[in-house]
Amino acid sequence: EAALARVEGLALAAAGSGGLGIERIDEGIATARRQELVYELAMLLSARAAVEPDDPAARQEAGELLSRLGARAPASQDLSG
Repeated sequence: EAALARVEGLALAAAGSGGLGIERIDEGIATARRQELVYELAMLLSARAAVEPDDPAARQEAGELLSRLGARAPASQDLSG
């Protein structure tokens, strides 16, 4: 569910429905937090930061989670088309 929310949210944003994309990503974030899916949460937060660049808290939290896991941040996702 959480991984699917990330893909759907990014697809919606890329198709020009940024608001719907953020909404879907936020649903995935809630699911990941509830299920304690740390890596998926980090990926969803990174996706949110890509869709909403004015959300530095999402990017920061994603970085902190990835650092705890010993993982790297995903490549930047350019949604400008």
